[in-house]
Amino acid sequence: MVVVILINLSCTNTLTLKSPDENNRITLELDDNGCLYYSIISSGVKAIENSLMGMDLADSLLDFNSGLEFVKVEKRRIEETYTLPTGKKSIYVNNANESVFIFKNRHDKFIHVVSRAYNDGIAFRYIVQNPGEIIIQKENTHFLFPQNTVSWIMDYTAHYESFFPKRMLDSIGAKALSYPALMHINNKLWMLLTEASVYDQPATHLKKKDTANKLTIKLPQDEYSVTSKWESPWRTFILGTNLGTIVESVLVENLNPPSRISDMSWIEPGVAVFPWWGNYMANSYIDTLKMYVDLAAEMNWKWIEFDVSLVGSPFRTSKLWETTEWLPDLTAYANSKGVNVYGWDEIEILKTAKGREHIYGKYLELGIKGIKIDYINSDEQYAMQFRTDAMHEAGKKKLMVSFHGETLPRGQRRTYPNVMTLEGVLGAEYYTLRGRKAPTAEHNCTLPFTRNVVGSIDYTPVTFTIRSENPRETTYAHELALSVIFE
Repeated sequence: MVVVILINLSCTNTLTLKSPDENNRITLELDDNGCLYYSIISSGVKAIENSLMGMDLADSLLDFNSGLEFVKVEKRRIEETYTLPTGKKSIYVNNANESVFIFKNRHDKFIHVVSRAYNDGIAFRYIVQNPGEIIIQKENTHFLFPQNTVSWIMDYTAHYESFFPKRMLDSIGAKALSYPALMHINNKLWMLLTEASVYDQPATHLKKKDTANKLTIKLPQDEYSVTSKWESPWRTFILGTNLGTIVESVLVENLNPPSRISDMSWIEPGVAVFPWWGNYMANSYIDTLKMYVDLAAEMNWKWIEFDVSLVGSPFRTSKLWETTEWLPDLTAYANSKGVNVYGWDEIEILKTAKGREHIYGKYLELGIKGIKIDYINSDEQYAMQFRTDAMHEAGKKKLMVSFHGETLPRGQRRTYPNVMTLEGVLGAEYYTLRGRKAPTAEHNCTLPFTRNVVGSIDYTPVTFTIRSENPRETTYAHELALSVIFE
């Protein structure tokens, strides 16, 4: 049910939106120069102090950093439920109050600030429309946190494979940081800061300029363009007085468009056996792979990840698989044991529509039901557009998709439920990599409250081998528990 109410409050400088339970509140305010600020309060605690809003667009007529005048607000109540084949819930509930605050600038150009208040968080985004191209150079949204804010934030890296150290926010110097950022504010309120709904524009990350408590937004490229209408990613704040609220939230999914796949009956999530982890050349030998299939069948696991294009290669794509005669025999053997086959390839082969059509078509011929796409390692616009195309085209062919060497989930699985996992984590593969710092028990215990909150991780849990070149500190019991703790 959606109810729209139009209210004209042109003389009002302070605008407020509350959650259905009135526990979370976002306030927008214009100062005397027409600069726009926002603040957030949750459970009576100031979560975000008065912080600047705005952006730099190349067209001088689209200057929304000052000289703004409030025009009107459009209000509605969002009440919907939906289902997905993966995730935390059997039924997802999307219940929020929404206000679209409309402002105009000195040139009579309009900006919409779409704000939503949920019982477990706050979100807002900008919408700007203009005939022709819109060039985005910078987003000026700030996040000013109160004093005594404790943080768990990863230093930014494009593949999102690092640790979440516990630090006082004001002790972090000038550097790039990653979403999601977990905060504990005044020992009273938990917040997870992230972004949602990013498809055909760059994903952003965070930047800290000094030892203050302010974060800003950083693009991974100098500028980018869209046509006619720019909808920024949702700036997303999951809020709660306990960590359970953070972990259980599906706010990121709720901020994405509905599914583009109506029939999801062919999507089969499940546990996979992963031969490559224990033997880099396992994918080259059918007898070795059959042993892993037998293991999966014995354990009632649904899948084997057969890294198809690693036939004859330990790490990077080889085309030998296209002329290897035993591949149909392997998929037939796996299927006879009730085990599905998942494949692997890398972006260089799949980055064009022609390449995807070829690889996806070959997979369907062989009876392979999903593909893991590797070595993307970018938040730039081309990479996000590639992911959207890869998900969409795979869905049309009833192929499941995972991404490796990968960015952070931003709720895409609501729109494309054929997406199973995104890596974006320092996972168990690091035990196999010489000279790399492997996961620690502390790291694994931090992930459920940080990275894993926003979507499935391709961590490859439950590994036991101890390698002398990169020893582990976790126990077998710890590793077994990860199969339950991690999504």
